[in-house]
Amino acid sequence: MKSTTCESHVKQNQKCPPEVLNAACEILHLAAISIRFAALTGKPSLSRYCALESSHIHNLPNLIRYFDLDRLRYYLDVEVASYLDGMNALEGQEPSTYDKHWEQMRKYLPNVNAAG
Repeated sequence: MKSTTCESHVKQNQKCPPEVLNAACEILHLAAISIRFAALTGKPSLSRYCALESSHIHNLPNLIRYFDLDRLRYYLDVEVASYLDGMNALEGQEPSTYDKHWEQMRKYLPNVNAAG
């Protein structure tokens, strides 16, 4: 059976490290629950919150699927910062529940740099 382009691309890239994979999966899970809950309230004021959450997580599947250090750094440096800025601009939103997962992902970067 011939490999699809996506399967071929995955085989050519580094495998997503377990500590990054586990953190990304937890973030996806928590965000999905949060978006579902916010949407079920029916409050129009939560639409911006849902948009921020979904924007925050939309690239995580590609980080997992096509893992490389540049994607991880971009997610942690740019997308997380954008998410936090957006959350700070919303009134009445709780602080992030993703901190421990982001920290777990960040721990991978120094380990790779020290090994290289």
